[in-house]
Amino acid sequence: MKRINVTISDSLNQRIDNYSDEYGMTKASIVSFIVGQWFDKNDRQNGEIDEQMTSDSTLNMILKAISEVKSNGVKNE
Repeated sequence: MKRINVTISDSLNQRIDNYSDEYGMTKASIVSFIVGQWFDKNDRQNGEIDEQMTSDSTLNMILKAISEVKSNGVKNE
């Protein structure tokens, strides 16, 4: 585990205090949880995009488009 320091606004600090009191957790634990959740959410979203881009139907569509461009050449409009 690593410790980091961040600067936050007074209003955000108050919100973290409120959550800390409500859930009976330390401020550090609350912030760690929130940051972890944010990364998990973004990783899942990026993974879904990667899966969509490599799915058979999407891959076939891309390969078909590339094949058509090779066959017909690129048209300048």
